[in-house]
Parts: sequence; C-alpha cells; structure tokens
Amino acid sequence: SRDEIANLSITETFSRSVLTSVTTFLSLVCLFVLGVSSIREFTLPLMVGTVCGTFSSVCLASAFWTMMEKKADEKKAAAKKEEDAKAAAQKKQKKAKGQKKVVREDGAQV
Repeated sequence: SRDEIANLSITETFSRSVLTSVTTFLSLVCLFVLGVSSIREFTLPLMVGTVCGTFSSVCLASAFWTMMEKKADEKKAAAKKEEDAKAAAQKKQKKAKGQKKVVREDGAQV
C-alpha cells in the first residue's frame, strides 16, 4: 500500500537527509560565528531554513503525498461510479425505447 511505500522511503532516506542537513548546518554555524555582521544576518535565515526543510522533507512530505493520493483515488472512484450510473441509465433508456409497443389506428399492436 502507499502507506508502506512512504514508510519504507522515510526509513531508507532518513539518515542521509539528517546527515546532509547537519553538515550544512555546521557549516552555517561556522559562518555565523566567524563571519562579520552582514554574513551573520545572511546565515541565520539559512540555518532556520535548513532545520525547517529537513523537518518538512522527513516528516511532512510523505504524509502529504499519501493524503493527496488517497484523495485522488476517492475522486477517481466517484467519477467511475458516476460514469457507471450514466451508462446504466442510458442502457435502461435504450431498453425502454426498444420495448415500446406501437399501436396502429385499427388497434393492432406492432
């Protein structure tokens, strides 16, 4: 199922994502500590972005993906159901047209 796929994907990529983010964060901390004020003003938002990006890619992305896929499946099922209902109604209409009895002026059925 999609939940299992998402869980497996998180498990496989978690350590790589966190290690990459930690390495980037350490570089930014060095720039923040050793840099001049303009560099500090630049690296602080980058550090916040690194933390937020790591959180969203590990914790939020897969949950949103599974949720969106479930919604898409529900929409497809609803569209299929509606299409089947239309087809059944058209079939019923055709059947009803075919069963109409024509009565001639003399009263005989055709």
